[in-house]
Amino acid sequence: MPGEVLLETRGLTKDFGGLRAVDRVDLRVEAGTIHALIGPNGAGKSTLFNLIGGSLRPTAGRIFYRGRDITDLPPHRRAHLGIGRAYQLIHVFPSLSVLENVRLAAQALGSDNFCFWVPAARLQRYLDQAWAVLHEIGMAELADLPARALPHGHRRWLEIAMLLAQEPQLMLLDEPAAGMALDQIPRLIRLIEEIHRRGGRTILLIEHKIDLAMRLAHRVTVLHHGRVLAEGTPEEIARNEAVQQAYLGERAWTPSSN
Repeated sequence: MPGEVLLETRGLTKDFGGLRAVDRVDLRVEAGTIHALIGPNGAGKSTLFNLIGGSLRPTAGRIFYRGRDITDLPPHRRAHLGIGRAYQLIHVFPSLSVLENVRLAAQALGSDNFCFWVPAARLQRYLDQAWAVLHEIGMAELADLPARALPHGHRRWLEIAMLLAQEPQLMLLDEPAAGMALDQIPRLIRLIEEIHRRGGRTILLIEHKIDLAMRLAHRVTVLHHGRVLAEGTPEEIARNEAVQQAYLGERAWTPSSN
């Protein structure tokens, strides 16, 4: 429901030797919203994502999902709870078809994930699930192509399809527009908006393209040297002088620039 906190971090901190990459971050992501993390390289965004996803353990602080403390859970346990992640660097199986990539992603969270000899009939539900996702994002006509034959933009769609096949309630998108041509960005925006609208999913994303983050997000958190510099609506962030000076510069995003 609106206003319900789906994900929360309290005092989350990560040190790498003498470097503090994430410094006592308090983050609250409401259910059913698109929440963006922005900031320059070195701000701590990817480290924060790795902490939330479970690939890094925090030095201090706690992480809560639906009110449950998940700080010590490994990534696969978090995935089973409904947290899915797409990475900045695309992770697909290049020699497998588009359809098989999505089917395997669906099967990974099913009861057959460690079964190497499975009757074909038992896999049909995963195939059906994969076809439904490919139709949803407009890739059904590419189902039989090997993933390596896809251009970069379509490989990004494929990774998002693989994430959707796992039916996450919280989607972590790490720079979804990375490496995309400018003419592909509008389609990406429409896809993320449609995923959010249809599934009622919560989306937490990192994005260096400020216009994209501001256009998509309901709430924005700005990180600076591992700390939260500001948090609010896109309009509030656009009017924040500290944010403009530190990140957006003289050509700061404004609501009228959409």
